[in-house]
Amino acid sequence: MDNHEAKDPISGVWLNNIHRFRTRIYYDATDAGGIVYHADYLTLAEHARTESLRSCEINQIDILQEQGVTLAVRYCSIDYKNPARLDDLIEIQTEFNSVSGAKIEAKQTIHKITDGVVDENWLVQLYVQLACINSRGRATRFPRIVRQAISSMNFDHKGR
Repeated sequence: MDNHEAKDPISGVWLNNIHRFRTRIYYDATDAGGIVYHADYLTLAEHARTESLRSCEINQIDILQEQGVTLAVRYCSIDYKNPARLDDLIEIQTEFNSVSGAKIEAKQTIHKITDGVVDENWLVQLYVQLACINSRGRATRFPRIVRQAISSMNFDHKGR
């Protein structure tokens, strides 16, 4: 691990500045044909982002209670290449690309795992902008602890 070591394996692991979070596709995320429903990819990505932040010691409840701010998705684009299916094991890779005063940009890719090997061809790719908002829903600067944790990520791998 080169950045942060997940304290709890369920939170995933960091490798080469990419957070890798594994999960299985369960029945509730699929349609009648056993294919992941398109909106459920947003939930899977949210779980992976939350765990990547948690492994950087950014607890969203603590930030809300102590700093009075929260993270909200400001923008998301999603590209569906191939479907994930019921009972597939997948890996969601989260890569933070930049952080500014009130915005974090991240790329997330979802890959299928077959026989313990992560397929390098992604199934779904998301570009996400997170905004820091206060209790009135207005954009505000991220707390220093959040900026420092995200800034510690190596952003010189853009374009990969």
